[in-house]
Amino acid sequence: MERVLVIGASCAGKTTFASSLAKRLQCPHVELDALYWGPNWTERDSFQEEVERASQKDRWVIEGGYSMVQELLWTRGTDLIWLDFPFFLVFLRAIKRTWRRSVSKEILYNGNQENFFRAFFTPDGIPWWVIRSYARKKKHWAVSIQRPEYAHLRIHRFHRPEFAEAFLRSCGSSSTSVSPEKEFDSTA
Repeated sequence: MERVLVIGASCAGKTTFASSLAKRLQCPHVELDALYWGPNWTERDSFQEEVERASQKDRWVIEGGYSMVQELLWTRGTDLIWLDFPFFLVFLRAIKRTWRRSVSKEILYNGNQENFFRAFFTPDGIPWWVIRSYARKKKHWAVSIQRPEYAHLRIHRFHRPEFAEAFLRSCGSSSTSVSPEKEFDSTA
């Protein structure tokens, strides 16, 4: 695995998974949210340019599902890992993560913080975003992985966290070649 994309719904665990995978593969980890979000939760004008630059390297693990850079990244990638976990699990993670970040005042990208009121009582909050985007993104990615221009990608689609964890444990052992998902996820 040389250039790995990690996708999944918001709060599926992409950042944690991608960070661990990059360490095992000994390559850079790029978090698209960190490139996208500027101060006060504004889109950074340099986003696409920074993604272009990061993806020109020989090896990387890039995580995030921004459609505006999908073609660029999917064309350059060698492997695509889809954390395709059930809605209830992702939504529960969204509630927990948002609560934790709001209460702890965790500093995120470019000094941003999740605000409890905004997160839970406005449509901009992550839990609400998960409700609005989960099915749409899942459908989009299911169609995208079938497109001929992405036939070169080795697709690893995991429906349960334990399958993704088993896959992760197998990476970076004696070689970086990885068995197909069917050994990890019998629901494929």
